[in-house]
Amino acid sequence: MNNALKTNAPTIQHSLKGYRAFQPEGYRGAGRSIYVKETTLNKLLALQTMSKTPSSEAYYALELLRSIDSLRSQVVPINSFMQSAKNSPRCIVTSSFEIEYHTNPSYVDHYQTDVFITDVRIKAADQKKYERAALWHTLQNDRERWQINEEPTLTLSGSSKGKDKYEPIQVGINGYCGGEIQDAASILPSHIARGDQRITAQLQNNGYELFYVPHDSSAVKAGWTFVKSLANPMSDKRNQESARILSGYMHDAHQQGLYVEWTSHRGGSLILTEAMNLLAQRNINLQNKQWIYLSDHTSSQHAADKARRAVGMDTKDSNWHHTNKSMGVAQWAGGKSFGTSGLACSIESIAHNPTNLNNWYDATIGGAQQFAANHKLLLGSAGIIGAAATMGMTPALISMISSAGWLGAAGAVGTAGAAALGNIPKLNQNYGANPVKELIKKLPGQN
Repeated sequence: MNNALKTNAPTIQHSLKGYRAFQPEGYRGAGRSIYVKETTLNKLLALQTMSKTPSSEAYYALELLRSIDSLRSQVVPINSFMQSAKNSPRCIVTSSFEIEYHTNPSYVDHYQTDVFITDVRIKAADQKKYERAALWHTLQNDRERWQINEEPTLTLSGSSKGKDKYEPIQVGINGYCGGEIQDAASILPSHIARGDQRITAQLQNNGYELFYVPHDSSAVKAGWTFVKSLANPMSDKRNQESARILSGYMHDAHQQGLYVEWTSHRGGSLILTEAMNLLAQRNINLQNKQWIYLSDHTSSQHAADKARRAVGMDTKDSNWHHTNKSMGVAQWAGGKSFGTSGLACSIESIAHNPTNLNNWYDATIGGAQQFAANHKLLLGSAGIIGAAATMGMTPALISMISSAGWLGAAGAVGTAGAAALGNIPKLNQNYGANPVKELIKKLPGQN
């Protein structure tokens, strides 16, 4: 990305009801006037000065000033969103800052509107404390541990990959992972590689991009938030914020013509789906240069399918989602929509490609078979057992299975128990994980 800002030195023109008018230096064409609240003036002037000194802070300042400059256009920026009320201010949301503004009829030209910036909030500190969603380059170190870059990735355009579809930029989006970014960094590679040793080696050598979404460290609070969000998936403010930030990265990649694969894990699918919906609202067409993969998703697979088609994602690969056989209640209820999502997606495929006979099979016989299999599996866990299991590895559970031994544990757990254990995040977090085997590894005397 060209970091040079054509109009990054606004000069004060006059005051208007507590606001100062800005006209970008060197600007000669038509466009909306921008007014900044007087209490925000010094902050912007300081950022203006900072932008001229080479540093990571200067890059933040340039990006913020570029966003302010973009408000001159009559087109609403992609990462600009309405606040809660209908007539409330809009807000440009990125991982490192927020710009709150509203528009009013122009005092000079009644055929257009003026922009009034009411607040500028710098969020870089929250970002660096991993309390705000952001993109981080992640690389395996000499000790084979996944290590996060000290500075977040502000744009995907700096990547050496993404120039063609055979070497896309690989981005992982975490769901609940234990509450720490290091846990997310270690979990996502197995879901991005999906058992392909060639891709695993590439990730180890070149790293990947982690879009880290902060979560509560409690499995009970974070791992089961899907229950309260089934009726209104985007009611959580952090999810809204994360999706808005992600949509900005997706649009930036689109503007750069980059090929990107977005892999979500667990609740990361909710953020990914909403980010696509936000792009769809602005009629963005990604021209088949980006695609998604859902792994152990806990939000609607069908909703993700509709969203990816709406924004022109590459949908040629029929293997675009995966759920461990020992799926938990969250995957079944949220991701699989109680077993109906596969059927719904097949019907969606027919609508877009009615001549594909495989789609017709999946929508009839295959869909019915999959629904029956999923329904039987989850009934075995009885739901309540699974919910109790998410409370953690209780001493009673450890004692019971430990006394049964290796074979006794596997036999006692069985299909129903495996489904219940699938609800324990630590036992079911890697791609293709077998929670029974993972539990046995944790028993006393086992390695």
